[in-house]
Amino acid sequence: MEINAAFRRKDTDICETRCRPEKAVILTSNEYKAFKGNLMGRYQFIKDNMDIGGYAEDGTYRCFLVTGVGIEDGILVNTEGSDYARYTAFIPQAQTIFEKEITEAYTGMESGQEEEGGPEMSI
Repeated sequence: MEINAAFRRKDTDICETRCRPEKAVILTSNEYKAFKGNLMGRYQFIKDNMDIGGYAEDGTYRCFLVTGVGIEDGILVNTEGSDYARYTAFIPQAQTIFEKEITEAYTGMESGQEEEGGPEMSI
């Protein structure tokens, strides 16, 4: 078995944050690769979701998942109200983790839409 992982060098501990992905944005594979390679860039899908960030009343981190058509992994984004991905977390196998929600988002899509990117969806 192989998965993608973001290894860090000489960390003294692993800090986790309880989070609640509120939606998923499914980009084309090329758009996802461009985003993954330039997280600090300005993107319309980030601007469209600037309100998803900060903390919920129960203390969980509010974020959204960004993935791509045919891409197994994803990136959680918390903008903290900014027009860029201020806080990010790489999630290996994101499409598997959120399989049910992603499958439901593609149900009823017209043929060929996958090549153009998919819908945004609540998760």
